[in-house]
Order: sequence, then structure tokens, then C-alpha cells
Amino acid sequence: MAPTDHITSLLSRTHPSPTRQAPPTLKDLTAFFASHPDAPRTLIISCADPRCIPESIFHLDAGNPSDAAVVVRVQGADWVTAMPAVLSIDHLINFNNVILLKHTDCGSTVFRDANIKRKLKERAAKDVDHGVIDAMTFGENEISMQDSVRRDLKLIRESKLVSDGSVRNHPPHLTQRVRVGWVNNLRALGEVGDLGDHPVITG
Repeated sequence: MAPTDHITSLLSRTHPSPTRQAPPTLKDLTAFFASHPDAPRTLIISCADPRCIPESIFHLDAGNPSDAAVVVRVQGADWVTAMPAVLSIDHLINFNNVILLKHTDCGSTVFRDANIKRKLKERAAKDVDHGVIDAMTFGENEISMQDSVRRDLKLIRESKLVSDGSVRNHPPHLTQRVRVGWVNNLRALGEVGDLGDHPVITG
């Protein structure tokens, strides 16, 4: 399928079905959380890879505020990259749960910031200050995915910017095995390490 044909195909799917129910408005959500202070306000930081889709993995119900979650998807589920988006939404919602969802066979373990910067400089030529490109980071992972999870968990736990202590102290850390579809709760496995097949565990 040609790229333009794919766009046409995607747009053709946007017509709402007769049975569609509109999701809550932002005002409705704010009122719900104000009247239900103990309701889960869950954040999922996930990779942008189309094989790793939290809404499908966890069967989220966007129409139910108690079951819905805010999903922030960035390359490699990288905390530093996701942080501005997380903090802006946290300002409105005050998250009390967070899931860090990374996956095997991730592109962030393959690309390198230096190569991306070189290509951007070639593409921009003299139209963009190369200093701007040099200051960019792209979330490369020169470490294992397990160590990437360790690193980001440490950053989340030590952050004084995230609103709720339970977010910093008890974030589930999950790794999806894309070829077999299992999700590993690395805490339940007794530390980041063993990535054997296990069913989805979110607690």
C-alpha cells in the first residue's frame, strides 16, 4: 500500500459507529477525581513502537475513569524524554500509579544519537544551527533493556518533581516480549534479570 493510500485508509476509519459512546470530558474527569480521591490515576510510560501498545496489552477502558490510564509513548519508554509530558499531565491529574513498560527488540538499542545528528545536519544543511542539533538527545540505549529499566526506575524514584510518593516508591517495571506476547513484571521476578515467559502481572 502506498503511503498516501494508507492515510486515505486511516481517515476512512474515523467515522464513529452508531454504538459509540463519547469518553468523559476533561471537566467530567476532574470532577470524578475530586470526588473520588482514592481512585486510580494511572500513568503508563511506554515505547512508541507499534508492537507495544498499552491500550491493547492491558485492555484499557477509556470510558471508565477508574480503568482508564494516561499513556505517554516515547522512544524506548525513556523517562528523560517522557518527563515534560508526564509532568504537564501530572499537574492536572496528580498520578498515584505508574507503569514503566519497555520491550524486547527495541529500536532504541539499535540507533545511535551521533548517527541521527549526522543525518539531521546533512538534511538541514545550513538552514538550521548545528548547535541546536548537537543539543538534542534521542534516547539511545547502549545498555541492555534490563539495565535501561533499572536506570529509569532509579530516576523516577529519585525525582522530586513527580507529585505522589507512591509513584516514586512503587512503580511496576514491566517488559513485553514482543515475539511471544507475554509481559514480565520484573519486580515479581525478584529483580531485573530473568525474562522467562510469564503472564501479565500489574500489581
